[in-house]
Amino acid sequence: MNTLYLFDHAAFCCLQSFHGTAFATIFKKPFMIYKRGRLRTTRFSRIASLLNLFNLSDRVAEEDYSIKLDDPLAIDFSRRDEVLPRERAKAFKFLGEALGIDPLEIFLRGDAR
Repeated sequence: MNTLYLFDHAAFCCLQSFHGTAFATIFKKPFMIYKRGRLRTTRFSRIASLLNLFNLSDRVAEEDYSIKLDDPLAIDFSRRDEVLPRERAKAFKFLGEALGIDPLEIFLRGDAR
């Protein structure tokens, strides 16, 4: 089954990765982050940066895997709705400059190179 389909149809996500965190946020799915054993600080810092960007830092479970949220299914994605369009625009601008093309125009036309 397609991973994106699973995220889109999930009721709740238990995650350990940056990409899982990104997809849960994009699809507005309630989630918790569980640190794997000795998850390297540098590896977790990407997840922490993403959580901070969207004001979702409370989504990290404690070291004993306990959750300190009253309702883990209740999640406020309002900051995500505000920030994500701006971050997407920055990414498209970067790609356009790096590749010397207008990726938004190509995206809208559906052309592939």
